Amino acid sequence: MDFTSAAFVFLLCLAGALIAFVADNLGRHLGKNRKSLFGLRPRHTATLLTTGAGFLVPLLTVFLVTVASRDLRTILVEGTNLIKRRDLAEQQAAQSTADLEKTTQRLTTVQQKAEAETKKAAAAEKLSRASEQRLSTATKELENRRTEVKKLLTQASALRETLAGLRRSLDTSKRSLDQSRRQLRDSQAKNASLVKESKDLDSRIKYINSELERSYEQARTLDQDLQQKEKLLGELSTKIEQLEGERVIATQELERVARQFGAELERVKLDLDQKRSELDGLNVAAKELEQGLLLTRMVNIIFARNEEVARVVVPARVTPEQARGYVANALRDAAAVAEARGARGKGTSRAAAFLDINESVTAEAQREELARQITNQPEPKLIILTALWNSFEGETTGVRGTVFDNRLIYREGDLITEIRVDGSASDDAVLGTLRRLVTVNLADKIRRDGVIPVAGSNQAGEVTLEELLRLTRDVRAEDRQIRVQILARQEIRAAGPVRIVFRLR
Repeated sequence: MDFTSAAFVFLLCLAGALIAFVADNLGRHLGKNRKSLFGLRPRHTATLLTTGAGFLVPLLTVFLVTVASRDLRTILVEGTNLIKRRDLAEQQAAQSTADLEKTTQRLTTVQQKAEAETKKAAAAEKLSRASEQRLSTATKELENRRTEVKKLLTQASALRETLAGLRRSLDTSKRSLDQSRRQLRDSQAKNASLVKESKDLDSRIKYINSELERSYEQARTLDQDLQQKEKLLGELSTKIEQLEGERVIATQELERVARQFGAELERVKLDLDQKRSELDGLNVAAKELEQGLLLTRMVNIIFARNEEVARVVVPARVTPEQARGYVANALRDAAAVAEARGARGKGTSRAAAFLDINESVTAEAQREELARQITNQPEPKLIILTALWNSFEGETTGVRGTVFDNRLIYREGDLITEIRVDGSASDDAVLGTLRRLVTVNLADKIRRDGVIPVAGSNQAGEVTLEELLRLTRDVRAEDRQIRVQILARQEIRAAGPVRIVFRLR
């Protein structure tokens, strides 16, 4: 228990003691003097005055304490709102912790995906290197085949030249044989003495025939060898063509695989860059969430999300320049309120301002859109600036603007609401009924009729405790069932203010 609470309890105890003392002396004095008030019997008069003193002394004590202590006044007026704010801050802290855990899980998942993509890229590079090695081996084998073909072509050319020489020798031998035969026939017809020469010539012919047959055999052998070489050359040419086709196919396949793996590698690199960017963004978001979590635990919250910061009433038919001026006035009022609560601007920015949400929804675009909605409108409008999110001490309060119709809700003298009160009841009962009339019935009725309330405020805030006490005395003076009506003191629009008067019927 703090000092203020202890002091309040002590004052209540002191007030109780004072009540007992004053009531005892007052009852003793009235009993001895047997005084009468309002025609009552002395005993009833003493009871009435003693009860009134018992009522007024604690009431006066509470009033003086609330006037003297700002903290106690705040607790009595806003006790429920303070509890709600504390609960809201605890819920936001829990939500921030959950968001941080989710972000950490997402960060782990992204890291795992990035590692998988890196392994996949390494496998693609390994496969690409293997394909390049296979292409190099095929190219070397093709070069070896071409060298062998060139050698075989050279041998075939030499064999063709040898065969051509043999054929020329054979033709020469044939011509010599024919010439020898003609000479032999001429010699046989002319001179028989030439028989011996003929025999020599026959032996020579036989020798030449044997040489000719040997030449023919050698020619056939060379021809068969040439045919085999040509066949081998054809097979080699076919194989070369096949190898060339395989090389072309392998080259195309390698180029396709290289393009495919190149595109896949680029895609993997892009995905990896994107994942790294997302990872960096998540790291930044995690740091911001961590900072926001620390902020919610260490710094006081000054505005809850969607809490009203400022409002400005705009007349009808304003020009674009005037509309921008009203928007600037709303932002200036919001900055003053936010700064009074502890917000601080950064650089040239004010304590409350529009923020850049994304590339399309910038602060300037929000100002222009708000000015456009109130330009050249036939009816008055109301600009309300609310907190974009929970705002804490020491930071800029982000706001968003909303435009409402500031239509007429009540005319002067219109009946707003009423309630029946028993004037014969006790002062506490009558006062409680009147409080309910103002704080519940009136607030619900004007909200249903279209008055736009300020978040956390009392629309009938100008009704003071003294007015309620005076109205209580008026009702009690009637001492019967009576209707208490609330009327509009002046014209009331959606933006307020709600000024009222009471009437007894």
